[in-house]
Amino acid sequence: EDAAKSEGEDTADEGSVQEEAGEPAPAEAEAEQVQDEPVDVESEVVQKQRVVVQYLRDACAFANALAHGMSLVAQLLGSKNNTDAVEAIHTLVVGWQFGAEGVQAGVRKMLVLIWSKEAAIKQAVLDAYKQLFFSPDPAMYPNAKARTGFVVASLMQMTQGANMGDLRSIQELACTMMGEGIISDAVVKHLWDTFAKGGESLSEEGVSEEARSEGVEKQRLAVMILAMCAQAEPAIIKNNVGVLVNAGLGASARRNLLVAKETCIALQKLLPKKVNKIDRSEPVRLPSDHAMFAAMLTLLAETFALDVPGYVPAVEQAINTMYILAEHPDTLVQQLLGSLASSLATTGTASSSTRLQRLLFTVGHVALKQLVHTEVIQVEMKRRRALQDDINERASARNKKKAKEDDDMGVGGASAEDAEADFMHGVCENEIISGNTILAGFVPLVLSLCQDPQSYACAELQAAAVLTLAKFMTVSSSFCEEHLQLMFSILRNSAYPTVRSNAIIALGDLAFRFPNLIEPWTAHLYSTLRDENVRVRKNTVMVLTHLILNDMIKVKGQLSELALRLQDDESRIADLARLFFIELSNKGNAIYNILPDIISHISDPEAAVSRKDFDAIVTFLFDFIKKDKQAESLVEKLCHRFRTTQSLAQWQQFAFCLALINYSDKCVRKLNENFACFHDKLGDPEIYAAFQEILSKAAKFAKPELKDALAELEQRIQACHEKGAEDDAALMKAAKVSKRAKKYKPKATQDENAPDAAAPTPTRTRKPRKAAASKPATATKPRRRRKAVESSDEDDIDALLDSDEEVVSKAVGKGRQRRVLQEAELDEDDLLLE
Repeated sequence: EDAAKSEGEDTADEGSVQEEAGEPAPAEAEAEQVQDEPVDVESEVVQKQRVVVQYLRDACAFANALAHGMSLVAQLLGSKNNTDAVEAIHTLVVGWQFGAEGVQAGVRKMLVLIWSKEAAIKQAVLDAYKQLFFSPDPAMYPNAKARTGFVVASLMQMTQGANMGDLRSIQELACTMMGEGIISDAVVKHLWDTFAKGGESLSEEGVSEEARSEGVEKQRLAVMILAMCAQAEPAIIKNNVGVLVNAGLGASARRNLLVAKETCIALQKLLPKKVNKIDRSEPVRLPSDHAMFAAMLTLLAETFALDVPGYVPAVEQAINTMYILAEHPDTLVQQLLGSLASSLATTGTASSSTRLQRLLFTVGHVALKQLVHTEVIQVEMKRRRALQDDINERASARNKKKAKEDDDMGVGGASAEDAEADFMHGVCENEIISGNTILAGFVPLVLSLCQDPQSYACAELQAAAVLTLAKFMTVSSSFCEEHLQLMFSILRNSAYPTVRSNAIIALGDLAFRFPNLIEPWTAHLYSTLRDENVRVRKNTVMVLTHLILNDMIKVKGQLSELALRLQDDESRIADLARLFFIELSNKGNAIYNILPDIISHISDPEAAVSRKDFDAIVTFLFDFIKKDKQAESLVEKLCHRFRTTQSLAQWQQFAFCLALINYSDKCVRKLNENFACFHDKLGDPEIYAAFQEILSKAAKFAKPELKDALAELEQRIQACHEKGAEDDAALMKAAKVSKRAKKYKPKATQDENAPDAAAPTPTRTRKPRKAAASKPATATKPRRRRKAVESSDEDDIDALLDSDEEVVSKAVGKGRQRRVLQEAELDEDDLLLE
């Protein structure tokens, strides 16, 4: 447009020149008209493009606003209002269908609502997932095969990238869909085909690495979904054990052991879930020489020295499967440990540190599962004894001696159960990790790694060793007591955050297992709340929350450390601390009982808690004080704290706490009764403002008979505040005079000793004045003291300066400020004269 405009101007100039020359200009006018026509066409194109650009800008702005709105809708899923949650679910469904940005996070967050106790919310979640993942559009998926593929792809999309909580929710969703028949047999068959063909494609040569990784991921997701569906229908796994063993534990699994891990989890579904705890049916066990266990042992032994991902999760689930399904799991794990120990020195792609780490994890997990297995054996012995009791009861009924036999059998059954428990306890204490067992042979190795971390400076290896030590300690109380100090030393001194994080979790488990042994060490558990690592602090908060809320450790003064986490720099830790105190408030008077100790600890100057953090913590905690009796008791306790402390900052903090209480008539009377505790502190403006706020709050809901008492209390507070302000001013003046005395004393000394400054003068004596000798000896004591001060005798000035702080402290609150000032206040000119 600018170019065309400039050309038009040039043409006009040429025409004017021609006109001035007297030449006709019709041809130029036609040329100008011809040149204007392209300009008009170009303007229309540009205008259209501008409209399109503006439309795209508006569309982008709308999409961004919609994405922000979807994040807000996802927050509404946690609303206490059922209608809000249901409408949020419907909005997320529509956003998913239109492909709105950010809706995926909301749809995944919606999974947890499947556990909702509200029927409307749970049904809305089920309907939403049916619509999004299990109801394909017939126009896009016309035949049954295509619709089946859509359901399988949707299930894999949900499962991929899910955390443990999401996977548990997806399993519940899959079980519900299996019960309603929405996940059909065709979908299950398609999943089995994906799992089996994925294993075959991995074994083929000439396949690219990208295709192999994609096939592994599909195979892993397929077996995960099958295991979830088997929770509702175990026959899915029972009828395809051979496929699982060949594809999931065969040669194809050596490339990625995560598939083997999921295969072992699926095989565990062979054991039916017991609905009734008093089930007297015979447990399902497979012989130890089953092909399934042989494939597991072979796979784990062959991949032990190879650098393949997922070995530790795979060996963990393989051991779990052996102890769940095998008739004699101890013989199987003994073979496994022997083969792994012999493979430590063999050649392979895995480093020696990685192999040792894998071996230590296997040893520790075997010890823990052996402990659990003793409990399973004890349950089985109880089941057999119950069956025998039933036989005896029927026999006694036939012999018509039911009453007497019942009593005798009751005593005999109880004694037999105690004997079995004592026997199993002895096995755990003396036979699992001690004696001549294979696990006992690894104890010196584990202790050596834990006691000498400098020689084995590897974070992963140290973490595996500490975890194994903790599992050994879980088995035997004597072993635990012997090495408890070592575990706490690791918790405090380890240079690796992963090791400290694992140690605090292990100690939490030990507190459940042996609470009496851990109880003397409780204070050391709280110390890690100040750890510099975020993960360590978060794990500590979670462990202490679990222990305290389950009454496994006693709540003591160290709880102030948990209160400090309310202001942690990490928002996740602060949220966990808030959740802890909210749950603790449901346990009777727990918050009220610990609140005075928390205030004392966090107000202590040694705690170095900022005033902002202190105010935020106590404001949050005082919200849980709802009862008038609790408030009345807190008023009295806080008033007494004024007398037991000497810091102005603490007095200000106590006054702030008093202002947070909701004052009833009894609270006001209690405050008036303890007026002597804080009356001499009211000179401070902040403390005075806090008490003014207390009076204001109490006056709003005060009864008529209490208003006179409030008025009297207000007058007393005002009088003490004014008197305190005067006293503070007087003391400041006294301090100023004292400072002047210190300032001018060196000058007088220098003038006196100027003639012979080089001579040493250890002591100075001055001749008494002649006028002083003529004074009568019967002068009054106050007069002599006054003259001594006015004479500015050096000894008296030294005494005055040395005891200045003592005089000022004694004067505070005792009405002696005026006399002190009269004796100590010196005029500057008089001082110079002396």
